[in-house]
Amino acid sequence: MNIICSTNDLVRFLFVFLGFLFSIELYPSTAQQLLISKTIDFSFKKIPDKKFDSITEVIGNYADDLQYEKAIVLSDSIFESLNDNSSKQLAKLYHLKGYVYHRKGDLFNAIAMYEKAVEIRNNIKDKEVVITYLNLGKSYYDIGDYVRSIQEYEKGLQLSKKYRDISNIGSSLSGIGVVLSDQGKRQEALNFFKESLSNDKKIKDSVNISRSYYDIGEIKYLVREMDSAKIYFEMANEIALMQKDEYLQSYCVTRMGTLEVMKGNYSSAEKYLLQGLEIRNRLQYPIEIIFTKVELAKLYVKIGELNKAERLLLEVLKDSKSTPFLKGEYMANELLSELNEKEGNYLDALKYHKEFSVIGDSLKFNKNNSEIENAYTRLQIEKHTQEVVFKQKQQRQIYLSLLLFVSCSAIGGTGYLIKLRKGTKRKYEYKIRQKELEVEKQILLQLDEERRRISRDVHDDLGSSISGIKLLSEIIYKKTKDEELKKEHERLLSMQLETSQKIRDIIWVLNNDNNSIESLAWYCHNYAESMLKSFSINLDSYVDEDMPPINIDNESRKSFFLCVKEAINNILKHSKGDNVFLSISFIENEFKICIQDNGKGMEKSLRTEQGFGLKNMKKRMDLINGVFNLETNLTGTKVCFSKKYPK
Repeated sequence: MNIICSTNDLVRFLFVFLGFLFSIELYPSTAQQLLISKTIDFSFKKIPDKKFDSITEVIGNYADDLQYEKAIVLSDSIFESLNDNSSKQLAKLYHLKGYVYHRKGDLFNAIAMYEKAVEIRNNIKDKEVVITYLNLGKSYYDIGDYVRSIQEYEKGLQLSKKYRDISNIGSSLSGIGVVLSDQGKRQEALNFFKESLSNDKKIKDSVNISRSYYDIGEIKYLVREMDSAKIYFEMANEIALMQKDEYLQSYCVTRMGTLEVMKGNYSSAEKYLLQGLEIRNRLQYPIEIIFTKVELAKLYVKIGELNKAERLLLEVLKDSKSTPFLKGEYMANELLSELNEKEGNYLDALKYHKEFSVIGDSLKFNKNNSEIENAYTRLQIEKHTQEVVFKQKQQRQIYLSLLLFVSCSAIGGTGYLIKLRKGTKRKYEYKIRQKELEVEKQILLQLDEERRRISRDVHDDLGSSISGIKLLSEIIYKKTKDEELKKEHERLLSMQLETSQKIRDIIWVLNNDNNSIESLAWYCHNYAESMLKSFSINLDSYVDEDMPPINIDNESRKSFFLCVKEAINNILKHSKGDNVFLSISFIENEFKICIQDNGKGMEKSLRTEQGFGLKNMKKRMDLINGVFNLETNLTGTKVCFSKKYPK
């Protein structure tokens, strides 16, 4: 009997102990949180809750009254006052300071504060973390990081559902909808807004209902359903007036103004837009002020009040640079270019057009990157889904292990569980890795397409402009009879020829179709042949016809070519030879380019004179883990560039 009793005790002990080990192994994050909560000592002392709430209310009021420095100073002084057992207060203070920075427009500091609040609130399992996630989502959206924005809104949505917090479910859905709308996914965004509206109506949350009305109206406006859009904007504005929500009211009246512009009701449009601008100036929201001024300027251009339009656009340009807000600069430069062209100020029009084009290229690149952002978003959602599935499998395996433990020995059941878990984890990790590889592939394809686009633009726009200038210069040269002017034109033509060659070089480097060793070999050969022929220098060459089909990276391709270019340039400037031998080979996994002239060689003084070029060549080869060699005597100079490439 005693033996049976001891065995039962042992079994119970093993059961409890193994269960504890499983919980740590299968849920490491929970174990870490328990450990963190015990070991992290924030060294803060608690302030009575009523007093703390009164102080935080004052900080919030300072922020709403635009007294940001006072709000920051007061919150910092509270940080210094806290000492022990006040994690919840600390988290609230970080969240509030994030709000102050957000209102101020200092978004990066706002994000830093919100993330600290999230860390603490997660550690103490504070349900208020949902609101912090939503504010983080808005902050990332405002800086244009759509991927992180959706991630934060998604976290807020999951926790809101867990806590059955219908109000914040609606806010999360609305936030995701706004991001999707900016990415051009109008129908998906509309579905999120409608779901958000449905949630808000369940709890009769009039503030969020009005915002959902506005969001739906915005989608209707973007798809040009103007009558429907107006109805939603008016409903949103009516509730905003009742709730004294000036922020939303400014959005509603501004958008109603743009609707009136499209209908041709300019007097009514100006009234709405000026009302929106007045509210936004009072609230001090810089980006919203910029958008309203742009809409007003467009209206004034339409009705011929160009001076008013120009004054507003110059303000927009100044405000956008100080904020900074790239899209605002883009809109202002575009409209100022058009406006100055109408007034006959062609030099100013050209200046603004150049700025508009440069910023436009940057924004176009960002727009092209939306596919990469979407891919990352899909990956994160997929990871989240897989993690949920994986945890569910783990739970099922725990139940299975208990059954096995009862029916089999503890060790056998444990071994089977571990083996089963490892197999499931490997499958999960393999699936995620496949998704990551898919995203990486999309990124590389997108970058390749962007390089091709730049290459095409340089060839089509800049290349054709240089060719046009060259053609015009040749016509003028032929018509010119003054010998002095002819000499100047010869210099000009020479510079244009050099510029054209540089553009061709840039196009070649950018184009990934030229990333093989064979392509590099023949481009270097043709370049040397063309340059030496222009200076009546004979070229003897050997190019290995059995080049392997090896692709090389852009940096190596660029470095090899620039070294060849530098070597040819040194021959033309300094060697005084009349014959050059060029050898390009691939022997024993080594790609090698050698250039030898029959000139006067390099004396010590000449080497010093040419030192910068030689240092450049060595530096470029060192950068790609290649080798640079120089041999020189009184009968000529030989330089070689090489690098190992396994077949």
